[in-house]
Amino acid sequence: ITVLIIVLSMYHKMIEHTYILDESSISISGVSHQLLPIEISILSLFSKNRNVLNSSLMELFAKDDKTKDYAVKRKNKTLISLESKLFKLFNISFIEKRKSVGDSRQLTYSLNKKIRIIEETIE
Repeated sequence: ITVLIIVLSMYHKMIEHTYILDESSISISGVSHQLLPIEISILSLFSKNRNVLNSSLMELFAKDDKTKDYAVKRKNKTLISLESKLFKLFNISFIEKRKSVGDSRQLTYSLNKKIRIIEETIE
């Protein structure tokens, strides 16, 4: 029985975890946590594509009456806050920041390989 428990726990750590994203929260196995609308928008991008360009994220924060510097700071602060919140809730890192292979000035944000996000649509 001990061997079975060890094997099952190792299997559980290796498999991909699927999270459900709706209009106000993220959930897994019936456990749901509320998120801010901007956090939902960010995770929605990752539900469509595992890799998201910095420019795509910037579109969520750009405002005509604010400077680009304001948008960059707000994006960075929101991403750090979201990652911290998700790590505290689920004990796994969700988003990784990487420099693009072709152009080191371009940032790409990647969803952890062990995580899958499915966006729930209400009809």
